[in-house]
Amino acid sequence: MFYVDSSVGSDAYIGTKPEWATATIDAAVNLCTADRGDVIYVMQGHTETFGVGVEVDVDVAGVSIIGLGN
Repeated sequence: MFYVDSSVGSDAYIGTKPEWATATIDAAVNLCTADRGDVIYVMQGHTETFGVGVEVDVDVAGVSIIGLGN
């Protein structure tokens, strides 16, 4: 289980508790292990900017990403 929160997170954090959240979804995906059933919770109020050449690559099998709130 991992957490993402752009307001308090850092991609240097381990993401295993809301107070240790990563700042980006991609960083959380990189912490996951394939086919372990990992879940990434995106905290309410999280914002992430996407544009040309910027994307989330969910390249780990068996990962679920759940958004909490709006």
